[in-house]
Amino acid sequence: MEISNLLRLKEIHYATSGISPKPTPPPLDPVTPPSATDINTLLTSFLINKNINLNIRLKSNLDIDEAVNNFATLIQSVAWTTLKPVKTVNSNNIINSNFNYPLIPEEIRCLIVEKRRARARYHLSRLPSHKSAYNKLANSLKKILTKHKANAFEQKLHNLSVANGSLWRETKQLLKYKSPSTPLKKADNTLAISDAEKAEVFKTHLSNIFQPHADILDPQHIDNVRKYLDSPLPNGPPVKYTTPN
Repeated sequence: MEISNLLRLKEIHYATSGISPKPTPPPLDPVTPPSATDINTLLTSFLINKNINLNIRLKSNLDIDEAVNNFATLIQSVAWTTLKPVKTVNSNNIINSNFNYPLIPEEIRCLIVEKRRARARYHLSRLPSHKSAYNKLANSLKKILTKHKANAFEQKLHNLSVANGSLWRETKQLLKYKSPSTPLKKADNTLAISDAEKAEVFKTHLSNIFQPHADILDPQHIDNVRKYLDSPLPNGPPVKYTTPN
C-alpha cells in the first residue's frame, strides 16, 4: 500500500512540475555464455577475488562511476589474462599462437561514456545545443581512436621478430590478395539488389555467352548430317534374340 502511494505521488509530481519521467531502458539482448572450455573458471574467480577492492565509497555519482569503471576494467583484464596468454617461445622453439591485446586507455573509455550520454541526452531533448555537443564529442573521439589505432599498429610492428615467426606471419597476411566482391549491374547500369534481379542478370549473361559460333558452322555438313539421320534404316535380316543363359 505504501509503495503504491509513493508511485502515485511520483506521478503527480511529474504531472505538476512538467518534467517527463526518465524512460525505462530497453531490456538487454540475451548473450550466449561462453563454453567451459574457453574460460578457466577457477583462475578467473581467484584473480577477481584477489584484485577486487570492496572498500570504496558509493555516496556520489562520481564514486559510482569510478567503481563501475574499475570493476569493468578488472573483468576485462582477468578475461584477457585467462583466455589469451602472451605469445612466447620456449626452449624447444615451440611458439604459443595466442595473443594478448592491450586495454583501451581510461581517457578513451571515459570519452566513450561521455559521448553515449550526450547521444542519449540529445535523443530525449532534440535540442540543437545537445546535438552540437554530441557531434563535438563524436568527432573528438573519432580522431583520438584513429591516433590510438595508429600508435597500437606502430607498436605491433616494432614488436615483430624473426625468432618467433611473427614477422613472417604478418608479412604473409599483408601480402595475401583478397579479391573484391564487385556488385552486379543490369543492362541499364543499375545495381541488382534483390535475388530475383541477380538471377535475371546471371540468366541474361549466360544466355549470351553459351551460343554456337557463327564462323565455324558449315551448312553443307549440317545438311549431310540431317539427311543421314532422317534416312530410313537399311533392309536386312531380323535381329536374333538372345537370352541371358
